[in-house]
Amino acid sequence: MSWSNRHVRGIVLTLVFSTMAVMQYAHSQRVRLGDTTRLLVVPVGDVDRRLVVAVAQEVARAYGMLPQIATTSTALPPGGLHPVRGQYLASTLRACLRPDDRSSEVIVLGITEADIYAPGLNFVFGEADLPGNTAVLSLAHLRPTTPGGHISYSHLAERAAKVAVHEVGHLLGLEHCRDERCVMQFANSASALDATSCELCPACQRELR
Repeated sequence: MSWSNRHVRGIVLTLVFSTMAVMQYAHSQRVRLGDTTRLLVVPVGDVDRRLVVAVAQEVARAYGMLPQIATTSTALPPGGLHPVRGQYLASTLRACLRPDDRSSEVIVLGITEADIYAPGLNFVFGEADLPGNTAVLSLAHLRPTTPGGHISYSHLAERAAKVAVHEVGHLLGLEHCRDERCVMQFANSASALDATSCELCPACQRELR
């Protein structure tokens, strides 16, 4: 093996072990799912309240949580809008969702119509704070992006629920899953999202216990 190959291999191994350490730390700091775990769903900006209720019910069903919906929406953070991209940095939305009650028994999920992104990515469907107790999902790319495209309310609600259950799963310590039907399967397109279910596979269910 050449020096350069050994060097590259060392870098790769370092990255692997560093990633494992981060994942292990995030898992140790995860929100613990219990009988008193509460879910607070917060509209960020102007969002259809029917959709907010539908998503809250689906996440509560998936994890057996006590759901609560904020009576008022949270304003979009003015400092989070990228002047060129016209998108909001997802972490700035999560920051404005952090509750006064920092209890590990509270999960806060924000829902927004705004287009959001993360560094290095064109857009994200959602993002979870790891470790932490806040997550946000965007409806912007759950709708057809082509002119004249249409999506039914039920289809949009289904997509939004999948993203919500997925992101809350990360807060509870779940990683991406290889099961193609599991809601924790990684999806970077609406079609890939449609191919998954809104259910946790048996392996992911065991991880929560």
